[in-house]
Amino acid sequence: MNKIKIGISLPITDFNYTSQVAIRAEELGYDSIWYQDHFLKSYRECWTILSALAVLTKKIRLGPLVTCVLYRPPAILAKIISTLDEISNGRVNVGLGAGWWEREFLAYGIPFDPPKVRVDKFKEALEIMKLLWTKEERFDYKGKYYTIIGAELFPKPVQKPYPPIYIGAFKPRMLKITAREANGWIPDIGNVERYKEAMNIIKKNLKRPIEEFEFGVVIKLCLANDFNEAIERYGDYLKQRYKRPLHELKKLPFARFVGGPDELIRRIERCMKLGITYIVLLFEPEYDALRMVELSSDVIKYFK
Repeated sequence: MNKIKIGISLPITDFNYTSQVAIRAEELGYDSIWYQDHFLKSYRECWTILSALAVLTKKIRLGPLVTCVLYRPPAILAKIISTLDEISNGRVNVGLGAGWWEREFLAYGIPFDPPKVRVDKFKEALEIMKLLWTKEERFDYKGKYYTIIGAELFPKPVQKPYPPIYIGAFKPRMLKITAREANGWIPDIGNVERYKEAMNIIKKNLKRPIEEFEFGVVIKLCLANDFNEAIERYGDYLKQRYKRPLHELKKLPFARFVGGPDELIRRIERCMKLGITYIVLLFEPEYDALRMVELSSDVIKYFK
């Protein structure tokens, strides 16, 4: 069985707590920390948080899961990523998406285009970013949606030719782009059959050995010493979260989980049998993420 990478999607809390979780994840041997790129509710600005965490950590990789490419001009986003790669000494993972939250787009004055247009913009933006990371000379770019004149980017990213790109989409057109343009795929898909369908689209469109591509998934989980403690400790939250009798949560499928470390190990092993090589854990409720990170220590040891 192939080796698995395990990362953590950091809690959306005050920075002091978020940073404690990030630092502890590094100490325990997690492969990566990730932060969601949103503006509404209590989300902090993603790239600012990641820059601060790059200074507070030494080895763990870090990135957005995912950053909406349409929230920032692509040349500016390329510059942000290149700068963070320097700050972190080459530890950036670039998680990308085309956006989905209409209210957020409109609340921040960003046009919310139909899906086809958003994907078209995504393709152009990614092309611009890759050109900026790799071209040594100034260049012009004129697309349908983006035009840049005399563009250049220095310094280049530490990682060559640029940091690894992970896309979090699950619709067919974006999956085909993922197969062509990305190093990996880390979606939030709770249903295993939907996951396998999407995985097969990527496999059919890969033009390189499958071993060179990373298949990942986000597992949303409530971790305690065992299932009974999870229900006792977080029962009210879980009732509201899942809207079903608590005893049924023991059988949550695939990328949704309530239970203890031993059961989590078995769940991850089942994911690996599907061909998954990258797991990102998102602990719920977020206010107890630090405790759950501690409880996950034996899980991390098991897979190292």
